[in-house]
Amino acid sequence: MAMVVLSLTMFVGACGGGGDDEPKTTTSRAAPTTTVALEGNALPRLPEVFAPIPGHTYVELPESVLVGLQDQFASDPDTEEAVAAADGRSVTRNGEPVAVIIAVGFDEKSAALPGVEQGFVSGATEDAVPGSKKTLRLSGEEATFGTDSDGVHTIAWLKGTLALVIIGDDEAGITTVATAVIAANK
Repeated sequence: MAMVVLSLTMFVGACGGGGDDEPKTTTSRAAPTTTVALEGNALPRLPEVFAPIPGHTYVELPESVLVGLQDQFASDPDTEEAVAAADGRSVTRNGEPVAVIIAVGFDEKSAALPGVEQGFVSGATEDAVPGSKKTLRLSGEEATFGTDSDGVHTIAWLKGTLALVIIGDDEAGITTVATAVIAANK
């Protein structure tokens, strides 16, 4: 589970760069519940996770960033069997960045193992400054919030086979985004 979180951390760090791939902007409309595979040896994507958020727009991350994340999962012996799908989007409001959402689909066998949920959530917020970590109730679900030493906020949630990590600089902004995405996926 630590390797999954490490891969997520590396992915988020890579979101700032994107090479020559132009991000695609999508409006907040209902998406079909299908998965989309990227080229190569990549894992399926999870477009159905990204339900509409009023007043917000999803921006596709560059394909090179998504392929990098998925390749990390698919090529790492610690995650290749546990992670069944991975996806991510940037979220904007009025053209300004609000958050990055990372969605990870675990296979049922791995998700059912004791301690997976707690391990994932703890790992996703492990860089939180002491005292900043807290449990939130969003859309009737428990999620974990933390802030790192650079002021970056993280909300982590896992239920069943789906894990979400929402990251951003504005606590209110990521809380709004996390509430909407959790509500659509609980």
